[in-house]
Amino acid sequence: MSTFRMVHTDFWRDPVVVEEFTPEDKLFFLYLLTNPATTQIGIYRITRKQMAYELGYSPETINSLMRRFIEQHKMIEYNEANRELLIIKWGKNSYKKGGKPVVDLVMKELAEVKTIEFIPKAARYIRVEGVRQAFEQHYNRVKPHSEANLDESYHESLDESYPKKKKKEEEKEVEKEQEDPLMSIIKFMEQNGYGLVTPYVIEELQHLMKDHAPDLIEQAIKISIENNARKLNYIKKILSNWETEGITTLADYHAKTKPAPKETGGFLSLANGG
Repeated sequence: MSTFRMVHTDFWRDPVVVEEFTPEDKLFFLYLLTNPATTQIGIYRITRKQMAYELGYSPETINSLMRRFIEQHKMIEYNEANRELLIIKWGKNSYKKGGKPVVDLVMKELAEVKTIEFIPKAARYIRVEGVRQAFEQHYNRVKPHSEANLDESYHESLDESYPKKKKKEEEKEVEKEQEDPLMSIIKFMEQNGYGLVTPYVIEELQHLMKDHAPDLIEQAIKISIENNARKLNYIKKILSNWETEGITTLADYHAKTKPAPKETGGFLSLANGG
């Protein structure tokens, strides 16, 4: 049987979509709303590898898009352990009415959710009372004994210390990025005005990393930012010039660009216009 997902045409006029989304963001979010793994509750299991395969993107691009939607747009959450994704405001416009058929389907899909803390986060945006109650009843039945009821859990979720498990996952993600020089460079570029790093740029960066140290590439990117020349060819030119000058490490760069010590008198002072 075919499954349908409705996307309102106002999507294209939403101020966030118009002003903040890149073309890749628009495609990715439409994919998150309509891909075969989606459910009626806005929580579903999907792997990054699956996203890359179905969209035809590289794993690095998927990681960049996921990071943008989690950290910048704040429209999704993802549990790495369970491979479950939450579209935070899914319930805002997805339910026009309740009724037994809708509630039965919601309860069936909620029973398959592994990331329990996603349930109150999804429920807070549901306007249809019967559907929201279904979320609340299921959550109160399956929540860990140490947790409060749905409403209290919602308030706790606003606190920076909640949940501790999510904080640990974020710390692991940061450690993973620190271990991966390419991901570190991609994140640095995205945070400094380059926008979404496309698959082509990622491929070019991988080629550059075969000939240049990652920290030297990042230094070249910093210079491109300082000179307001955020272009890949500009970065390549900098690295090529440095290679000609014998600069192959970040230490070489600092040694070559270190300002000459100022003299208080004598020949060196006169030679420098002193």
